[in-house]
Amino acid sequence: MYEGKNPKALLSIRLITEAFIREMHHKKYEEINVKDLCKEADVSRQTFYNIFRTKEDVLRKCIDNIFDMILNQRSDTVDAIESIHIFVKTFYENRDFMDLLIRNHLEKILTEEFVYAISGLSKSMENSQREHLDYQLAFYAGGLTQILIHWMKDEERVSSDELIDILANSIQLPYF
Repeated sequence: MYEGKNPKALLSIRLITEAFIREMHHKKYEEINVKDLCKEADVSRQTFYNIFRTKEDVLRKCIDNIFDMILNQRSDTVDAIESIHIFVKTFYENRDFMDLLIRNHLEKILTEEFVYAISGLSKSMENSQREHLDYQLAFYAGGLTQILIHWMKDEERVSSDELIDILANSIQLPYF
């Protein structure tokens, strides 16, 4: 996937990801193909393949954009509760896209991208704190994304503030 800063490439990325989301509103994920995606984005297939390898890369980029929003709101002094607050609020603000992921059974990719996104936070940790971090990140990402997915599926869901309180209280549970 493209990682540079070329303005034309960045515009193409935006056009393709926006077209992808529009297509997901009308088609199942499995039914979306690169040809139709390029037509919807008004870009050539060559442009698509210069930036992405597959439609899954486009999906991952859409998810990464949301995690970038979350990580950009954090500071080094943010505690776990504030992190949960930022995550829940951003997830809720992007609930239409999250509903599309859930409807298409793409929760696994959401969780994988969350693990990848928060793995960058470990760079500021001391080496002694990084031991087995991959397990801790998988636990955190899996638990939080599954709770949020459950919340989005619940037709009688609690408010985002109530969910934040529930999660904050869960962090303080004793081991069982």
